Amino acid sequence: TPEGQARLMEINKAALAGKYEGVMLKDPEAPYECKRSLNWMKMKPFIEESLTVLDIEEGKPDSKFVGMMGAIVFGGEVDGKTVKVNCGSGYSIQQRAQIWADFTGKPVEWKKKKVKGKWQTIVEQPTGTQYIGMVGEVRADCLTKSQDSDTWSMRFPRFKCWRGFEAGEKL
Repeated sequence: TPEGQARLMEINKAALAGKYEGVMLKDPEAPYECKRSLNWMKMKPFIEESLTVLDIEEGKPDSKFVGMMGAIVFGGEVDGKTVKVNCGSGYSIQQRAQIWADFTGKPVEWKKKKVKGKWQTIVEQPTGTQYIGMVGEVRADCLTKSQDSDTWSMRFPRFKCWRGFEAGEKL
């Protein structure tokens, strides 16, 4: 009901104000299941912000993303706060390879899942796309304050999509 939804939002707001991540929703008649189910659900809010690409970082040497993009450094202003965040989640392997090829100007090889029992090697060629200055949409749980500076970051950031195709462009 609309009243129930309003009450749920009120409870969730109180939980967030108390520094909790959100609330758990449970069907009071349902038995506990030791797996994901519709009987127990977590309700956590998220934010989505349009931020500018400041830099692109290679994957760490001990990761599967070595030789391709590991994270994009996004930055901007959100609600009067200076935000800078390394976003290394939400990209496909192909996107990582293509972004790194464009950033470095060199072809990047990556392996595609097995087709008829064999791995396929794909090569992404540089297209000339300049990512620095582009605007991307980043989804996260919330803004978090850095302990050693006036900069803010984002908790559990994940890339959602590009906002435009030209540097600084917003759609």
